[in-house]
Amino acid sequence: MGRRPLSFWSISSEDLLQQIQSTPQGLTGNKAKDHINRFGYNCLKPKNRTGLLTLFLDPTEAIIFLAIIFISFGRILGFVPMIPVYLIL
Repeated sequence: MGRRPLSFWSISSEDLLQQIQSTPQGLTGNKAKDHINRFGYNCLKPKNRTGLLTLFLDPTEAIIFLAIIFISFGRILGFVPMIPVYLIL
């Protein structure tokens, strides 16, 4: 069996900085460019927007969506009395 690596919080800061080849001041400009070329930019990819059809396919979103539609139209047509939303959900 191989040895498990130590958790980062159990390593001294000097040893950890040496392992990641950094300094307390951070990466140098050249090292930062190397990291960007190697690992890419540190940014999240935008989430795809949910279409109307997807609302009906996801059970959780479909229930909430249909409840809002029912209450809205029911209120307009007079079927649903005026109830605070926090009592419904």
